[in-house]
Amino acid sequence: MKRAASRVESGCPDEAQELWKALARDFAGDAIGEKAAAAEKENAADPAFRRELEALKAFRTIEKCAERLKPRRSDQAEENWRKRNLEVLQQLTALQRSFEKSHAETKVGARAREFLKGLGVG
Repeated sequence: MKRAASRVESGCPDEAQELWKALARDFAGDAIGEKAAAAEKENAADPAFRRELEALKAFRTIEKCAERLKPRRSDQAEENWRKRNLEVLQQLTALQRSFEKSHAETKVGARAREFLKGLGVG
């Protein structure tokens, strides 16, 4: 239960939800299973938790777009890499703007900002 709660705090609400479901299934009829089922049901009804899940879905779109970036060669200058990836970088910038409008205040938002910063976007 603590592990699931820590996954929510670290911006991984989907993992927390899966842990609660697994605990409820594996410990059905036991106090642990009942607590896990109650926690999963409570969080599913929580608007803040739902916002985190929505933010995570948007973040996954950003990650999927970033997979299309061509790798950086060790001898390649930053400017040349950006030229080769211009279209994808522009799409990532647009996704970032959209994400920030809707999900900036979420824990997943912090993960997304760090991810994009690592790519040199934003």
